[in-house]
Amino acid sequence: MKRRMLLMTSALLGTLGGCFQSTSDYMAWDSGEYDDHYDVDHDGFYDIEDCDDSNADIHPDADEICDDGVDNDCDTLIDADDTEECG
Repeated sequence: MKRRMLLMTSALLGTLGGCFQSTSDYMAWDSGEYDDHYDVDHDGFYDIEDCDDSNADIHPDADEICDDGVDNDCDTLIDADDTEECG
């Protein structure tokens, strides 16, 4: 019975493991403040800070690239509206 339960548990964990891209996507699994948050694009910013967690080139510390139609630095301003960077 114990062996069967162990095999079932291993199978379940293996199946659940396929749901995540990798264990490093969930960097803050047990850290406290950021529990249940992740960094899918591995740019060093959790999903709650990063305005596009699928693109490592877009994050709060990125330089704004003018005239690309994207908010590269996550300040909610795009290109010409970002007068600080695109003047």
